[in-house]
Amino acid sequence: MAKQKLISIITPVFNEEKLINNYYSRVSKIINKLSDDYNFEIIINDNCSTDATYSQVEKLALKDNRIKLFKFSKNFGYQKSIWFGYHNASGDAAIELDVDLQDPPEMIEQMIGLWSKGYMIVYGIRKKRKEGLFINILRKVFYRLIRITSESDIPNDAGDFIFIDKRIIDELKKLNPFDPYVRGIIFSLGYSRVGIEYIRDARKEGQSKFGYLSLINFATNAFVSSSTLPLRLASYIGLFAILLSIFFGIFFIIDKIFFNTNIERGLTSILVLVLISIALNSLFIGILGEYIAKIYRQLSSVNSLPIVEKSLTTKTLKKKLRKV
Repeated sequence: MAKQKLISIITPVFNEEKLINNYYSRVSKIINKLSDDYNFEIIINDNCSTDATYSQVEKLALKDNRIKLFKFSKNFGYQKSIWFGYHNASGDAAIELDVDLQDPPEMIEQMIGLWSKGYMIVYGIRKKRKEGLFINILRKVFYRLIRITSESDIPNDAGDFIFIDKRIIDELKKLNPFDPYVRGIIFSLGYSRVGIEYIRDARKEGQSKFGYLSLINFATNAFVSSSTLPLRLASYIGLFAILLSIFFGIFFIIDKIFFNTNIERGLTSILVLVLISIALNSLFIGILGEYIAKIYRQLSSVNSLPIVEKSLTTKTLKKKLRKV
């Protein structure tokens, strides 16, 4: 009899005590249904929660040895938590699943079916989201700007709800980005892929950890991580500004030589050009600063993965059960 393949489910959590039990109930129902054909491990990464999240998951792990629980020494952020999960995944395939279950775990079965047909990447396409109109518009614009500016083929309306083959997991383990934009890196690797449309549910309990400031920070990191277009744009606009300056310089020289116009006439134009130059320099220094900061953090980081303060895996679980 052939050995059953292992599927890793990766879930980042932070102060989600209201959602843990419902998450486990729905996920375990799905994986129990598929247990005749596949084995599963559930990797839960706790970003140093201040509520009862860790203790609740610990209780579940004591009953279900499929759960691997890690608690970080501080909140390293959502993307790093996902990245850590892939680095610790033992499966023949892995999927990221948020604890709020806005991305339905029932799709896992369909994703496995497409993976078994040969697709290396199976991703969810958020056809509709049960959120406010304004935030939905912002997200739509973001996805399309990323797709236009990115050097990789990142599909529209695709989040981190992605099912990937072990070959891609192995490729991710070779990388060490300080600020990973996980979906961007996955799609940059190539491989065969297919998307599944679905309606993303609203969050049932608790509060989203992504406020407007967090979304802005995420969008900035996504643009800087996936595209060098801002640098090229800076070069193009800088070149245009130089040509414009040359044009006005020639214009003022001809005006002075042939028409003998009083010099004070051009003072306003010079001031305007100086102000434009200062504005452009400030803008592009800021853009360059984003890239330089990213390079600095990448080169100076000793370890980009989160630091684990506590963990509960199969090995530690056996030791703990012996003491009980």
